[in-house]
Amino acid sequence: ESTDVHHERTFIGIFLVDGVTGRIIHSSVQRKAKGPVHIVHSENWVVYQYWNTKARRNEFTVLD
Repeated sequence: ESTDVHHERTFIGIFLVDGVTGRIIHSSVQRKAKGPVHIVHSENWVVYQYWNTKARRNEFTVLD
């Protein structure tokens, strides 16, 4: 999570990392978002939840 105080920009960076090789398998950036971020990983999917500052609501993203 990062916040630029001068421009009030917030974003969340998500990185899915292979635990054996250390390679980044997937990365994404959610703009106009901030934490707390809650993540669930099971087998071949990941779900994460964050606060969307523009829409003023919680949002979920699924990676399959």
